[in-house]
Amino acid sequence: MHETMTVGAEQSNLLPQIQDFLAESDDIYPGIDRWWVHRVLPGLATGERRCLVAFCDGVIAGLSISKHSRESAKFCTLRVRPGYQGQGIGQDLIRRTLLSFIEAGCREVHFTMNEGIAHSCIDFFKPYGFQMQSWLPGFYARGEDEMIYSASTTRIRAALCAAARAARSEVLLMSIRPEFAALMESGAKTVEFRRRFSERFDSGPALFYVTAPASELRLAAHVSSVAKDHPRVLWERYRHLAGGTAAAFQEYFAGAATGFAIILDRVRRLAQPVSLDDARRSCADFRPPQAYQFLTPTHPLAICMSAPL
Repeated sequence: MHETMTVGAEQSNLLPQIQDFLAESDDIYPGIDRWWVHRVLPGLATGERRCLVAFCDGVIAGLSISKHSRESAKFCTLRVRPGYQGQGIGQDLIRRTLLSFIEAGCREVHFTMNEGIAHSCIDFFKPYGFQMQSWLPGFYARGEDEMIYSASTTRIRAALCAAARAARSEVLLMSIRPEFAALMESGAKTVEFRRRFSERFDSGPALFYVTAPASELRLAAHVSSVAKDHPRVLWERYRHLAGGTAAAFQEYFAGAATGFAIILDRVRRLAQPVSLDDARRSCADFRPPQAYQFLTPTHPLAICMSAPL
């Protein structure tokens, strides 16, 4: 779990930690620590800029820095430390920052992204309506293009509302094998790869049915994001979260041109796992899904989970 807070210029005890955290990105954005000192700190003092920081056990796990302007606001930077990726921290920071733009009455939001990281990061922003507008050759780093993306806050608001409605109206139920369930419980696996998946579900609560010989509803989690891409790209991007081998991944996706990576956080074992027999007593027509299905929040199996999703 993480805790997110707004950091202002007056919180001098945290500012050096943030500067050190940003300096870890100096290879992508040379001089980012100077940008922090000469641009961000003065902006925090005037209220022009805002800094959201996510902490895990007192350690900075991620942050976002934004610049607010009524006509064209800017998402200046978003970074999650590698050891904390795949836990929903990035999506939480994105949503909180986008909401702050809307609340401030901004009309449009833009951000730039180095071409070297665009392939692995742009999926985080696509659900909110951002589209590439242009690029700047060698703007921050020599030989690297800086891609410019933008979206109106009208589109962003609609996307946030749609995601909220989807999260409230559906509970994802997936079947997984016992060995994968064990990896999820241990924390070694926080991504579920699928050849096919719904393109309308990008975040929300999830339940996991563990197949025979366990044959029980055992785990719950939160889907923080869903990425669709070529299997090779998915493996390169999420292999550190997979909990499995490249050989098994390649065998599963053999012949597939695209696939899905379902990113999980807050994975937990249910206090009272539900056996297949008990599930059928709660819902007579229950059949474990071959791959996945969606339940309404009032479905008997969603209700019997009771613990927060």
